[in-house]
Amino acid sequence: PTTPAVAAPAAAAAPARERTVKRRATNRDGSPKVRRPATIEAEIERLDADIAAIDQQMLDPDVYTDAGKSAECLERHAKLARDLAARWKELEGAIEVHGD
Repeated sequence: PTTPAVAAPAAAAAPARERTVKRRATNRDGSPKVRRPATIEAEIERLDADIAAIDQQMLDPDVYTDAGKSAECLERHAKLARDLAARWKELEGAIEVHGD
């Protein structure tokens, strides 16, 4: 009986959080905010370094001979590669808006 009363405020708070996130991600006119190229470039450098670290881990025989460790490294590598591709695309748009 008390669980619905507790769950209701949390459920009501979710749309408010979504509005806050949406508001931060958009300008006053509703257009998406575009981050500065330098910010995105720093993320690209970090992602490159993270990918290089995983590549080094995969050279370790203890990692590549362990199926679980290998799978974990490969999954992380794939996620970072997707994130890196997204940052490069975002950088292209940011340069169009802000310049170099």
